[in-house]
Amino acid sequence: MTGINVKWIAVRAVLLVMATCTLLACGQTENDQKARDLVDAYFLKLKKKDYDFAETFYRESDRGKWRLFISDSRKPLGKLLDYEIRDVEVNTVYSGRLFVVKVASFNSTLDAYEYLTVFRQVNSEDYVLQSHKIKPLQPGYRHKK
Repeated sequence: MTGINVKWIAVRAVLLVMATCTLLACGQTENDQKARDLVDAYFLKLKKKDYDFAETFYRESDRGKWRLFISDSRKPLGKLLDYEIRDVEVNTVYSGRLFVVKVASFNSTLDAYEYLTVFRQVNSEDYVLQSHKIKPLQPGYRHKK
């Protein structure tokens, strides 16, 4: 092989890697956005205290337990005034993709960080909430916007 052919092969390989990375990054962002949209819609329902509708974001088989969680766990926080999605962490597992969404909730009594796990199963376009954990800030501490 001549030097020119080796350089051309190397350039093509680099371009292929760059194109692949770009395509993967675009898909990741789109999936992140869908998870963010689901969490955003969920928090809008929580803000309106529409807990019956909020529970529909979970799998049908889990809705009863999450309905109780939603209503009971929010009581010490007070009224949900506002929220802000702060971070999304993506984990790929054998059965699909998990998105851990960190939300800062601004409440009348206690502000909190809320961690929601959104799941998208392989070969499915459906996103569902899988878990929701609430970690209240210490009394007197408030989130900064």
